[in-house]
Amino acid sequence: MKAKPYQIEALKAQIQKQYKGALIYGPDFSVTEDCAEQIIPFIVPKKDDFSFIKITKSQLKETPTLLLDEGNTVSLLGGRKLIWLKDADNTLAQAVEDYITY
Repeated sequence: MKAKPYQIEALKAQIQKQYKGALIYGPDFSVTEDCAEQIIPFIVPKKDDFSFIKITKSQLKETPTLLLDEGNTVSLLGGRKLIWLKDADNTLAQAVEDYITY
């Protein structure tokens, strides 16, 4: 699901019930940051370093499989996974598409 900032609060129940994780990506503008800050507590209510990861554009360029690797990593505590792809722009569209269709 692709959610716009104004839709997030209304989708809270659906996000919590239906989704086991989230991928947040977009240019590093305040809109992406605001969406991330709203979604994080829905997906990862407790602090767990294995449930929430930020990946930068440069990290993904260095290790092209990093997004897929992190998506397939499961926390020892179980639960949901949130991946925040920071500074994402159109050059990372293929990596996001690969992740979604994997």
